[in-house]
Amino acid sequence: MSASSAKLGAQRSGVYRAPRSVVTLTRQARAVGLAWFDLKLSRVNGKEQFLAACAKKLKFHEGFGGNWDAFADCLRDCEWCNADGYMLHAQDAERFAKGAPDDYALALEILRLAADYWKEKRVAFIVLVDGDADLHAF
Repeated sequence: MSASSAKLGAQRSGVYRAPRSVVTLTRQARAVGLAWFDLKLSRVNGKEQFLAACAKKLKFHEGFGGNWDAFADCLRDCEWCNADGYMLHAQDAERFAKGAPDDYALALEILRLAADYWKEKRVAFIVLVDGDADLHAF
Protein backbone atom coordinates (compact mmCIF):
# COMPACT_ATOMS: atom_id res chain seq x y z
CA MET A 1 0.00 0.00 0.00
CA SER A 2 1.45 3.36 -1.02
CA ALA A 3 1.56 6.36 1.30
CA SER A 4 -1.12 8.04 -0.83
CA SER A 5 -3.54 5.15 -0.64
CA ALA A 6 -2.99 4.82 3.12
CA LYS A 7 -3.61 8.54 3.62
CA LEU A 8 -6.73 8.40 1.46
CA GLY A 9 -8.07 5.02 2.57
CA ALA A 10 -11.42 4.18 4.13
CA GLN A 11 -9.98 4.49 7.63
CA ARG A 12 -9.58 8.26 6.99
CA SER A 13 -13.23 8.72 6.06
CA GLY A 14 -14.65 11.79 7.77
CA VAL A 15 -15.13 15.54 7.62
CA TYR A 16 -11.99 17.67 7.97
CA ARG A 17 -10.69 21.21 7.63
CA ALA A 18 -9.13 21.44 4.18
CA PRO A 19 -5.42 22.13 3.81
CA ARG A 20 -4.44 25.46 2.23
CA SER A 21 -3.69 23.76 -1.06
CA VAL A 22 -5.35 20.61 -2.35
CA VAL A 23 -3.49 20.35 -5.65
CA THR A 24 -1.28 17.43 -4.59
CA LEU A 25 -4.15 15.80 -2.72
CA THR A 26 -6.34 15.99 -5.83
CA ARG A 27 -3.69 14.18 -7.89
CA GLN A 28 -3.18 11.56 -5.15
CA ALA A 29 -6.91 10.93 -4.88
CA ARG A 30 -7.32 10.39 -8.59
CA ALA A 31 -4.22 8.18 -8.70
CA VAL A 32 -5.77 5.76 -6.20
CA GLY A 33 -9.17 5.75 -7.95
CA LEU A 34 -11.11 8.23 -5.83
CA ALA A 35 -13.65 10.55 -7.40
CA TRP A 36 -12.89 14.20 -6.56
CA PHE A 37 -15.64 16.82 -6.40
CA ASP A 38 -15.06 20.56 -6.00
CA LEU A 39 -18.22 21.96 -4.42
CA LYS A 40 -18.19 25.74 -4.70
CA LEU A 41 -20.18 27.28 -1.86
CA SER A 42 -19.22 30.96 -2.15
CA ARG A 43 -22.77 31.96 -3.10
CA VAL A 44 -24.55 29.54 -0.76
CA ASN A 45 -26.27 31.10 2.22
CA GLY A 46 -28.90 28.52 3.12
CA LYS A 47 -30.24 24.99 2.89
CA GLU A 48 -31.92 25.21 -0.51
CA GLN A 49 -28.85 26.65 -2.22
CA PHE A 50 -26.58 24.12 -0.53
CA LEU A 51 -28.73 21.16 -1.57
CA ALA A 52 -29.05 22.50 -5.12
CA ALA A 53 -25.26 22.93 -5.37
CA CYS A 54 -24.72 19.37 -4.11
CA ALA A 55 -27.34 17.93 -6.44
CA LYS A 56 -25.75 19.61 -9.45
CA LYS A 57 -22.11 18.89 -8.64
CA LEU A 58 -22.63 15.35 -7.37
CA LYS A 59 -25.11 14.60 -10.18
CA PHE A 60 -27.89 13.33 -7.93
CA HIS A 61 -30.70 11.56 -9.76
CA GLU A 62 -33.39 13.66 -11.38
CA GLY A 63 -35.93 12.80 -8.68
CA PHE A 64 -33.77 14.18 -5.86
CA GLY A 65 -36.20 15.51 -3.26
CA GLY A 66 -34.21 18.60 -2.28
CA ASN A 67 -34.44 17.90 1.46
CA TRP A 68 -32.07 16.64 4.15
CA ASP A 69 -33.37 13.06 4.06
CA ALA A 70 -32.93 12.86 0.29
CA PHE A 71 -29.44 14.35 0.63
CA ALA A 72 -28.49 11.69 3.19
CA ASP A 73 -29.93 8.95 0.98
CA CYS A 74 -28.01 10.13 -2.09
CA LEU A 75 -24.73 10.24 -0.17
CA ARG A 76 -25.19 6.59 0.78
CA ASP A 77 -26.00 5.57 -2.80
CA CYS A 78 -23.12 6.64 -5.01
CA GLU A 79 -23.75 4.13 -7.80
CA TRP A 80 -23.97 7.08 -10.17
CA CYS A 81 -20.23 7.55 -9.72
CA ASN A 82 -18.04 4.60 -10.62
CA ALA A 83 -15.08 5.08 -8.25
CA ASP A 84 -13.16 3.33 -5.48
CA GLY A 85 -14.04 6.14 -3.06
CA TYR A 86 -15.10 9.74 -2.85
CA MET A 87 -13.57 13.09 -1.89
CA LEU A 88 -15.60 16.25 -1.65
CA HIS A 89 -13.90 19.64 -1.32
CA ALA A 90 -16.39 22.18 0.06
CA GLN A 91 -14.85 25.44 -1.08
CA ASP A 92 -15.60 28.83 0.49
CA ALA A 93 -18.07 27.48 3.06
CA GLU A 94 -17.80 30.53 5.34
CA ARG A 95 -20.83 32.34 3.90
CA PHE A 96 -23.03 29.27 4.38
CA ALA A 97 -21.69 28.74 7.90
CA LYS A 98 -22.39 32.35 8.91
CA GLY A 99 -25.64 32.84 6.99
CA ALA A 100 -27.36 29.65 8.13
CA PRO A 101 -25.40 28.15 11.03
CA ASP A 102 -28.03 25.53 11.88
CA ASP A 103 -28.28 24.33 8.28
CA TYR A 104 -24.49 24.33 7.99
CA ALA A 105 -24.14 22.24 11.16
CA LEU A 106 -26.79 19.79 9.92
CA ALA A 107 -25.06 19.50 6.53
CA LEU A 108 -21.78 18.65 8.26
CA GLU A 109 -23.52 16.08 10.47
CA ILE A 110 -25.12 14.38 7.45
CA LEU A 111 -21.73 14.33 5.72
CA ARG A 112 -20.17 12.79 8.86
CA LEU A 113 -22.85 10.11 8.95
CA ALA A 114 -22.23 9.36 5.27
CA ALA A 115 -18.50 9.07 5.98
CA ASP A 116 -19.23 6.64 8.83
CA TYR A 117 -21.50 4.61 6.54
CA TRP A 118 -18.83 4.32 3.84
CA LYS A 119 -16.08 3.64 6.36
CA GLU A 120 -18.03 0.58 7.56
CA LYS A 121 -18.17 -0.55 3.93
CA ARG A 122 -14.38 -0.01 3.68
CA VAL A 123 -14.78 2.76 1.11
CA ALA A 124 -13.13 6.16 1.46
CA PHE A 125 -15.52 9.10 1.84
CA ILE A 126 -13.54 12.19 2.77
CA VAL A 127 -14.94 15.70 2.99
CA LEU A 128 -12.59 18.69 3.13
CA VAL A 129 -14.14 22.00 4.22
CA ASP A 130 -12.41 25.32 3.59
CA GLY A 131 -12.01 27.66 6.51
CA ASP A 132 -13.73 25.82 9.37
CA ALA A 133 -11.39 26.17 12.32
CA ASP A 134 -13.59 23.89 14.44
CA LEU A 135 -12.80 20.86 12.28
CA HIS A 136 -9.71 18.71 12.66
CA ALA A 137 -7.13 19.33 9.95
CA PHE A 138 -6.73 16.63 7.32
